[in-house]
Amino acid sequence: LYITPVEHSEPPAEWAIVALDASTLVFGSPAYVRSSIDVLADKDKKVSADLVAAVKKNPNALLNAAGLLPPSIMSAPPQLSKSDWSQMLSSVKQIYVSVDLITAGLAVAGTLTTTSPEQTKSLVDLMGAIKTLVVSLGPNKTSEDKVARELVKGLVISSGGNEVQVKDEISQASINQLAKQYAAQMYFSKGLAHVQKGESEAAITEYDKVIKLDPESSNAFVNRGKARANTGALDAAIAD
Repeated sequence: LYITPVEHSEPPAEWAIVALDASTLVFGSPAYVRSSIDVLADKDKKVSADLVAAVKKNPNALLNAAGLLPPSIMSAPPQLSKSDWSQMLSSVKQIYVSVDLITAGLAVAGTLTTTSPEQTKSLVDLMGAIKTLVVSLGPNKTSEDKVARELVKGLVISSGGNEVQVKDEISQASINQLAKQYAAQMYFSKGLAHVQKGESEAAITEYDKVIKLDPESSNAFVNRGKARANTGALDAAIAD
């Protein structure tokens, strides 16, 4: 359970974490952590009791999250402020997400609560159209593209009353691939940092790690080539 003002663009200067019960941790800014404790004791209303109840309703889940979405978050660009798209976005008032461990990997479920069944149906139609567009025309060249496409392809979108339900399963293979991509990005960033410090050998080491995790990373080959050239290893640089 994470509680903090979603309107804030900067993270809190201080953080607090508290065990609410045997299966729930709350962390965020100290003021909002205190509020979450007070709301359980019916002393404070800064944190919605409904949201706290929502994130506690499935104690066996790996992760539960719920939140209220203010207009500042769900607003369309100015040029679309009076469009149906803007109305659909502004109609979303609450979100709930849960992640469960399953034999195949992870099961993810999300619920968007809107202001009316009509807005719910419109939002479902829009999400379905976007899904079809991504699956049919989305890039499918790199391993990252393929994982993203498969995740979108597996989405099950439905509606009930004022709620949009979205479900998906992430296979262990996809989880492994996403983990590799994240690690590769971290090593790539470290390589760039070493280059900025003039540490070409250290940069090459980081780019080696990127290429081992993601052999299709053209950026890693190019940057490693530049770093090798800086060390005088011109043949290796040309090969990259």
